[in-house]
Amino acid sequence: MIEPQSVTPPTNLPVVVGPKRDRRRPVGVFFSVALATALMAGLTLAAFTDSEHGALDASEQKPGYGTGSYNIQISNVASGAWKDTTLLDGSASDNTTADVEAPIQLGNANGHKLIPGDQDSWVTVDFYVRNDEASTVNSILNFHLIKSEAKTTDAALLSALRFDVAFSGTGLAIAKLEDKTFTELNDVDAFKFVTSAAPGAVYKVSITIKLPNQGNNGANNNDFQNKVAHLIASIEGASTSA
Repeated sequence: MIEPQSVTPPTNLPVVVGPKRDRRRPVGVFFSVALATALMAGLTLAAFTDSEHGALDASEQKPGYGTGSYNIQISNVASGAWKDTTLLDGSASDNTTADVEAPIQLGNANGHKLIPGDQDSWVTVDFYVRNDEASTVNSILNFHLIKSEAKTTDAALLSALRFDVAFSGTGLAIAKLEDKTFTELNDVDAFKFVTSAAPGAVYKVSITIKLPNQGNNGANNNDFQNKVAHLIASIEGASTSA
């Protein structure tokens, strides 16, 4: 029987060592992800910076943007004495019924002495209108004739009256209207005599009130005695940038 022998393992065999793990890689990956996240968030790491600014104001004297101002005025004398009928009626609003019933007085002292067919009895009334000097925009000016609602006007006399209207000033669109009826002149949009009045521009308006011979129209002139028409000249203005 053979006895088992003890075997001594050889000492010169190569030692196998597994691959060494690089512990720096996770750190590099984390830094790359953090940098990309920072750039996506818009963070500036380092840069030179500068900026420039331009005010949209027209000038230092005219700062900002906003609305302009607009107003027209009337006078019964050439020298001025400009009035705003809005103030005359005591209200803060313009173009109201109260404005119409609080006009300045333009009447001719002989206006109540009209005689049918007698041209010497016919009267002319002058007045002046302007785009206020304080306005910052130009103005359109319309002329029309209205009757007072606060006073009684004889309808037959109103229908019989005829009117000539003359305008003077710069840049007129209409210089004269002749032999117009009240109904024709009552149209607020028909007679735009100025399309672009500059601030401070003054215009003279002359209205001749005529009473033709009513016998020519089949009426009796005597029927018009002691009749009255209460008339108001109205200037309607509108601002314009032109």
